[in-house]
Amino acid sequence: MKKRPFVFLLVPFIAGIFVADRINYSLHFLAIPAIAFSGLILIFILARKYPQIAFFILLTLLFLTGWSRIRFQQKSFNQFTIRNYLNKPMHTTVTVRIKNDPEILHEGMRAVVSAESLQVGNRTIPVTGNILLRWRQKQPKLETGDLISATGTGTVADGERNPGEFNYRQYLKRRMICGIFYVGRKEKINIIKRNPAISLTSYLFTAPRNFIAHVFRRYITKVENAALLKGLILGLRGEITPEIRTEFANTGVIHVLAVSGLHVGYVTIFLLGLAFLFPLPSFYRTVFVMLGLLYYAGLTGFKPPVVRAVIMADLFFLGELLQRRRDVYNILAAAAFLILLFKPQALFDVGFQLSFTAVFSIIFLYSKAYAYFKGKGFLPKNRILHGIFQLFLVSISAQLGTLPLTIIYFSRIPLLATFANLIVVPLVQVIVILGFALIAVAAIWAGPATVIGMIISALLSILTFFVGSLSSLPFVKLDVSFLSPFVTLFIFSFLLLMLLTMTKRRYGYTIILLFLLADVTVWSSVFKINELRLTYLDIGQGDACLIELPDKRAFLIDTGPHSQNYDAGFRTIIPYLKRRHIFKLDAIFISHSHNDHSGGLYSIAQQIKVKKVYTVNVAAEKPEEDFVAFCDSLHLPVQFLSAGDIVSCFEPLQIQVLSPFRFMLKKNSGFDVNETSQVLRLIYGHHHFLFCGDMEKQTENVLLLYDSFLRAEILKSPHHGSKTSSTLPFLQKVHPNWTVISVGKWNRFHHPSRSVLRRLKQESIKYIRTDENGAVIFTSDGNRLRRVR
Repeated sequence: MKKRPFVFLLVPFIAGIFVADRINYSLHFLAIPAIAFSGLILIFILARKYPQIAFFILLTLLFLTGWSRIRFQQKSFNQFTIRNYLNKPMHTTVTVRIKNDPEILHEGMRAVVSAESLQVGNRTIPVTGNILLRWRQKQPKLETGDLISATGTGTVADGERNPGEFNYRQYLKRRMICGIFYVGRKEKINIIKRNPAISLTSYLFTAPRNFIAHVFRRYITKVENAALLKGLILGLRGEITPEIRTEFANTGVIHVLAVSGLHVGYVTIFLLGLAFLFPLPSFYRTVFVMLGLLYYAGLTGFKPPVVRAVIMADLFFLGELLQRRRDVYNILAAAAFLILLFKPQALFDVGFQLSFTAVFSIIFLYSKAYAYFKGKGFLPKNRILHGIFQLFLVSISAQLGTLPLTIIYFSRIPLLATFANLIVVPLVQVIVILGFALIAVAAIWAGPATVIGMIISALLSILTFFVGSLSSLPFVKLDVSFLSPFVTLFIFSFLLLMLLTMTKRRYGYTIILLFLLADVTVWSSVFKINELRLTYLDIGQGDACLIELPDKRAFLIDTGPHSQNYDAGFRTIIPYLKRRHIFKLDAIFISHSHNDHSGGLYSIAQQIKVKKVYTVNVAAEKPEEDFVAFCDSLHLPVQFLSAGDIVSCFEPLQIQVLSPFRFMLKKNSGFDVNETSQVLRLIYGHHHFLFCGDMEKQTENVLLLYDSFLRAEILKSPHHGSKTSSTLPFLQKVHPNWTVISVGKWNRFHHPSRSVLRRLKQESIKYIRTDENGAVIFTSDGNRLRRVR
């Protein structure tokens, strides 16, 4: 404790934050100060006579401090009144005040604003709370503090739509943002009142930030390069194209686009070089660098990785000024403690976790690896090669340390990251230092600034070409989306323990750990639950359901839509299949050839092995709509199904085809593509599941001939709950316990129809909408049916 006091303070403080975030229980606001005051008195009384008891009380106080910090922030969020009006999409006019300067994105702009009022009918209602304002069209220039009004649609952000997906709602909540307000395409933002006074933050940070952006736009030749330089120096990545960001991520060098400790190191080098230009005592040079780093943190918006690096650097320099011994672990813990004290929600920020993990890994692994190679005499004698080897060790230490988080959050391992960093890191260092030189020179003399801008532009082009070339290689990354967070943490914890025991030559512990791993593997298979699992995926306006059998066989019923902006197969279905460890589909049933049911097939067939496609034999009205020809182009075997067929290759699951009848498939039968949808009845034990595609009233009337044979516990609502489907006689024959309505949020067809919802309510049938609930999951062991999501 005496050697590293901040490490001691940090652990219980983080534990308090973590537990309070997971447990929805809050002490009275007076309880924490009362406990803290009483605890401090007890510590003072017991410190000398009973140090162990005093130590335990101090741990408890630190835990409660962490608990109270995050609970206080959560309570503040719950008191925002605008949350009450965002549960459903609302078209309205809001009056808001700009909290930070608008950020330019690749498409449009956004700004965090504080809501003051909104229109509900003819009433103006005062509200409180932060929202994210987004717009695409050209609007007046907005600045921090401006009071404006905007007309558009407000809503809460999407949560975890399908299991394992990114929870954008939670992400915004941790930043105290209640929802999103989209300004209408034809609407104008009206400025009610400009901020009357230039605030200190605007004078110190906003104006210089705008000047820097202007310099980059003027002197950097290509727009893409100017956006990239802005990201490298200011951390503003909104204008960087998604393609470039994907290339940097795949190559394992995305960290250079997120302003972090690496950039603070470059700024420190620049500031030290600048300080040595003036004949100042070392004390003043050190103070100048410390203040310069603090200013840079403000210039980048006080992002957690930058704040961490600046605190560490300033504490390091402070130790030098005070001539105190500096412990790097204690400094790292102090930086984390100070950030979390002011922003407890930062603990759950990916950038915070990656930043501190990377630094800890470099400190811990690099020193051990360097000492090992030095002891073996493997260090290069040449200074340049020695420097490259050190950079290699730093890079691989950071990569290994952050690998569990990379797998958990991004589901990939960048295989060429170490090699890429050997080239990218020194190149970015030169670019950043030249970038600061450009800013300084551009304020004085345009001629030299133009030359520096040309050099930077050339270096940025080299950087993007190199990263893009590596990213195009087929082996640049390894997809590990099949690893769950628990398995990932377990494996890496096990490897770390094994490394520690082996380095201390305690081989007995290593053998015990190996047996423990084998034991966990065996018992996990023993307790495996053998159930049928049906996942009605949320893929927007369309249908897709994954059926998993206990013996690991799996198939899809429909594959969702494909459009210019969204491919359900690529964006939703494939990632979910990989998270479920499914790399082969025994079948895909396509109810009919319309895009919202078959659009995702192409992407799925490109990445997942598909054994067979079952569909209906309907002649296409146009050659480009010929679904059979499309399947042939993908080398997928196709089998046509019609009423009376039974698919028997999934025993003990029975699949019965109830429609279309063959007479319905004939030309001029009067049944269109929707009406000839494949209707499947799945039977597992005592339970029945009915899938209806997009059939409507005409086909429903035909199916009434089945009478009680239509009975099913779960009904996939025909045609997304349109008013021309789910007729009362049909619902009465099926008589389901649950109806799943697969629809897209704000869909232009206004599905599901209010008349359908009334009929479901009339028949006491519970319904679940994917646009409101996300994915819907049922499991069955043949006797018991459970809804698990």
